[in-house]
Amino acid sequence: MKSENPIINDILDAYKPMWSIKHATSLMEWDFETYMPRKGTVERGAADSQLHLLYKELLLSKHFVDLVESGKKQDGLNDLEKGIIRMLDRNISKERYQRS
Repeated sequence: MKSENPIINDILDAYKPMWSIKHATSLMEWDFETYMPRKGTVERGAADSQLHLLYKELLLSKHFVDLVESGKKQDGLNDLEKGIIRMLDRNISKERYQRS
C-alpha cells in the first residue's frame, strides 16, 4: 500500500521487517502443529523465542514508536490509515505492558 501521506509510508516501510517476522513465526506455528518432527521442538522453540524477541525490539524501538506517535497527530487520515495507526499503537502498548 502506498499512501499520499509520507508519515504513513515511513511507518509502513519501517513495519515491513516486523510483518516478515510475524509471517515467519505464524508459518513456524503451523508447521509445529502439523508436520514438524518431535526432535525439532527444542530448536524450533529457540528460534521462535528469538524471533519474538526481535519483533518486540523492533516494535518498541524509539524510531518506530516516534513514527507511530507522529502518525497519531496527523490530520486528514483516511479510515485505512487510521486503522493502521490504531493497530500499531495497540501492539506497542501491548508489548510495553508485557515487558514490565
